[in-house]
Amino acid sequence: FYTLSTAINAFADNQQQHTQELETEVATQTQRLTTVIDNVVDGIITMNDNGLIESMNSSAERIFGYQENEVLGMNFKIFMPEPYYSEHDSYIRNLLYTGDKKVIGIGREVSGRRKDGSAFPMELAVSQVMIEDGLHFVSITRDITERKRTEQMQKEFISMVSHELRTPLTSIRGSLGLILGKFNNDLPANVTTMLDIANNNSERLIMLINDILDIDKIEAGKMQFDNQVTDISELIATAIDNNKSYGDKFNVNFIQANGFDLNLSVNVDTHRIAQVMSNLLSNAAKFSPDNSPVEISIEKQADQVRVSVHNHGKSIPVDFQSRIFTKFAQADSSDTRKKGGTGLGLNISKAIIEKQAGSIGFDSNGETGTTFYFNLPIHKSNRNAAISSVAPTQRAKILIVESYSQPATVLLQELNKVNCIIHHVDSYEAAVESINTDSFDAIIVNLLQKNAEGVALLREISTNVNNTRLPVIVITADSASMSNAVDVTAMNIHWIDNPLNQDNLTELVCSTLSTQLATFKRILHVEDDDDICLIVDTLLGDDYPIDHAANIAHARQLLRQNNYHLVILDIGLPDGSGLDLLATINVIKPRVPVIIFSAQDAHEASIDVAHILVKSRTNNEQLVEVIKSAISQYHQQAVALA
Repeated sequence: FYTLSTAINAFADNQQQHTQELETEVATQTQRLTTVIDNVVDGIITMNDNGLIESMNSSAERIFGYQENEVLGMNFKIFMPEPYYSEHDSYIRNLLYTGDKKVIGIGREVSGRRKDGSAFPMELAVSQVMIEDGLHFVSITRDITERKRTEQMQKEFISMVSHELRTPLTSIRGSLGLILGKFNNDLPANVTTMLDIANNNSERLIMLINDILDIDKIEAGKMQFDNQVTDISELIATAIDNNKSYGDKFNVNFIQANGFDLNLSVNVDTHRIAQVMSNLLSNAAKFSPDNSPVEISIEKQADQVRVSVHNHGKSIPVDFQSRIFTKFAQADSSDTRKKGGTGLGLNISKAIIEKQAGSIGFDSNGETGTTFYFNLPIHKSNRNAAISSVAPTQRAKILIVESYSQPATVLLQELNKVNCIIHHVDSYEAAVESINTDSFDAIIVNLLQKNAEGVALLREISTNVNNTRLPVIVITADSASMSNAVDVTAMNIHWIDNPLNQDNLTELVCSTLSTQLATFKRILHVEDDDDICLIVDTLLGDDYPIDHAANIAHARQLLRQNNYHLVILDIGLPDGSGLDLLATINVIKPRVPVIIFSAQDAHEASIDVAHILVKSRTNNEQLVEVIKSAISQYHQQAVALA
């Protein structure tokens, strides 16, 4: 019995010791887990199935400003401002009754609320766990105030790069281009060399800034595309022409090799595809031997079209080929410094092509050179129907000053035959008000016996420099006395004798408007940078009279006072966005074409304008070509209708 009792006591002692060891180990593990949880950067909060708080770690205390004992048993929504505060309970009820996990397992950016009532941005992720006593929730929270501040700083930096660097660099490039173009013959050779160096380096800086901005858009998922159905051959041929000067710089010829006679349409953003072509052509030129060709081909492959750019230079090193489409990828940095480039072009090109539902790749062989290619889906619908667009109707606007109703009716009937917009007034006072508040393409004056008022009106027109270009047709029985009574030498004036010959009037109106619309090229340039204004003035010369407005208010005033056949519009202006002017411009009849010329990128699909040009992406020649084209198209349409 003694032996048995001793054995039982020994066993009990061993069990007690083992239990104590287990309890000590559990306490140690619990303390270790608590220490880990308390030192996690993220806030960890547990809740029961009613959303009531059961525990929170030290990080959660730090994030929200509460101590754990202050919030135990309270609803989790005390950590959330509206509208999340009101929605919280409905989330939990929805989960319990329907099983629909709208929040569970999904990380979200929401607003948090601290003890002092201040709101802050946070990430919230909620998971559910089933323990013996039922369903529980674990909330992981992270204060992202610093991240948001960094993102805002990045946005501000990108905005600064976009405007504060693009605009002056555009001025530098434009000025150097003018000197090297128009005034190059008067410069010594060594000065020309220095200017060439400055011009080339300004181009490199502009290319770098454009690439950095594009990379930022790609990473933020904000690169926008404005697709239209277009002929791929025309698109690529235009890109080759636009990059010819770059090939000349490296003594390389861009050659249309094969497939340019194919009638294949694609639905793409033409500007972005042109950007891809510029990258591929510039790379091909830089790495081609002197006086060698770069062949560009177009090929139909099943339901896709392939565009290839082949150069005869060195092959791409094998160990570099897997990285060629990554950011800042450069096979030989020393060679790149000589050739120029950012190492971003191919990465951007890949992103653009893939966003257009295409693919991009290359083949490189030391014996035959390197071919870069991209594939795009062929658009199957009728091309002509898809891309046809009707230009806005251009109709000449004429002011008729006629004091008697019957002759006025005759004039209106005649002018309606030539598709004009007619504004009729019957007195000198109404005429003065009209010419000072509205824009017209011609004025017809027929005051019959009221020659005194007719003379006064002509004097009013002649003293307003903004109206001296307007054709004025005066119907009178005494043209000699009227012409002697007012200095008409500076005016665009035409006389028709009374009684009126209707055929003569119609013929004169048509010929006058044709001449007026074909020669009048007055431009409104809305731009707050004086250097850009001077460059545009110099590029266009005396053939294009330009009025300048440095802000929206002045631009609106000029638009009320004058007739314009083109508006060049900057977006970033001191008193707001230049886009706000479009509502004012687009109601003018005939409709005035608008060219946005800005350091900021604009989304073309949402803006009804003739052209959108980014300053740093547009050289002098391209700007002049677009301006002349817009005015020419405007005149052709207006003259045809007149």
